[in-house]
Amino acid sequence: MDWGEWEGRRLADLRAELGEEMAANEAAGIDFRPPGGESPREVQSRLRDWLTDVVEIGEPMVAVAHHGVLRALFSMATGWNMVGSPPHKFRWGAIQYFNIGPAGHIAVERLNVMMTKS
Repeated sequence: MDWGEWEGRRLADLRAELGEEMAANEAAGIDFRPPGGESPREVQSRLRDWLTDVVEIGEPMVAVAHHGVLRALFSMATGWNMVGSPPHKFRWGAIQYFNIGPAGHIAVERLNVMMTKS
């Protein structure tokens, strides 16, 4: 996700600095946009293209992504508009499993799977 002018900045710092402007932007949910950056909706557009490619490959796929990309993917899978709390809370050190169906449609399979030591 392109964070534009906010690249490398912390959310807490942006909220403190921008106040109501930041609150209004966050209230836009899937259409939230950092100055000079992209919205989660635009990230989803790029993800759709990639998901379609994954389906065509026809093999299991592992992807590593940052928080913003994972939230955009989760939004696609659940219909969550990214306003308010998500329907499920992520454990950020865990593995999130999604199924990709025809035409790149995505669904949650399992969330928050922790790796165990062998």
